[in-house]
Amino acid sequence: MLSLFLFWSLAVFAFFMGVPIGNLVLGTLAGGYVGARLARSDADSIEGIRNAAVFFAAVSGAAAVGAVSLALVDTSTRHDLGHLFGLKSQPISFPCLVLIGVAVCGLFAATQYVCSRAAGSFAFRHMTDRLA
Repeated sequence: MLSLFLFWSLAVFAFFMGVPIGNLVLGTLAGGYVGARLARSDADSIEGIRNAAVFFAAVSGAAAVGAVSLALVDTSTRHDLGHLFGLKSQPISFPCLVLIGVAVCGLFAATQYVCSRAAGSFAFRHMTDRLA
């Protein structure tokens, strides 16, 4: 099951041309799937959903690192972000760009964790109510 998720995560990353937003949606859907599966088994739901959310966050964080790495290699990224932030006289320095990338990757992984865990918990509660 993990290899299937990794395959689709790579496919979604490629489909969205290096923007990991699709990985966020995929991880959230997978979190819901894990919650529904755990509702049908006798496994510890909180621990299982948390472990799955950590895994999905790690995969989405890796996708974000890939996207940031692609952006760092591009020569126009520094100038584009400089214009975005209103710094028309000089582009953003490379170390500052790396710090922005690290912050974005961390924020993206944390968002994935919260979304996956919330979807898993919701699906677990919903499926437990239906099965009872």
